[in-house]
Amino acid sequence: MNETPQELRKTLSAAYEEIRHLNETIAAMRDQLEQLKAEEHEQVQKAMSAANQEIIQLRATVVQLRDELERHQMSSSNRFNLIQSQHERERTELHQTIVELRTKLEAGS
Repeated sequence: MNETPQELRKTLSAAYEEIRHLNETIAAMRDQLEQLKAEEHEQVQKAMSAANQEIIQLRATVVQLRDELERHQMSSSNRFNLIQSQHERERTELHQTIVELRTKLEAGS
């Protein structure tokens, strides 16, 4: 274990070199980790944006379909009311015809 001062300097220099190299490696790994975190954050933001856009489109589709359904229901309701009204008129006319024919028959007897 008796190293000469030159050997001790050489060992110390090698240790300092290794420390410098390890510090550089740590710094590079930190940079890489920060880059990965930034990329991950960007991907999450893009995914959130795409999901929000899809939600907006789906809501618009729901509104459109709801409006279309209401128009269809109104149209069906209007047609039903029209048919019912026509049926009532026809029934009234037939009833009047029956009354008139009955009156004629009774007058003829």
